[in-house]
Amino acid sequence: VWTPVLCEVRRHLPVTSLVFSYWTSTLDLLEDLLQQRYIRFRRIDGRVSYDERLRILDRFSKDPGIAVLLMSIGTGSVG
Repeated sequence: VWTPVLCEVRRHLPVTSLVFSYWTSTLDLLEDLLQQRYIRFRRIDGRVSYDERLRILDRFSKDPGIAVLLMSIGTGSVG
């Protein structure tokens, strides 16, 4: 099943996409769908330490093969 978010991501590949959600359960669903479709992504939410967030952001900005960054709104708003 292609959700509207995944349709937009696929339509814009190979351009990178940022996907924000207030609910981490939504990020869980998107993560599963991205994995099923072999779309490379990274995820940042409240379970990720500050140092790991920096590493993820660095990889996302430097690796053109990573198509999507999933991020919880609460985590993205505080850095």
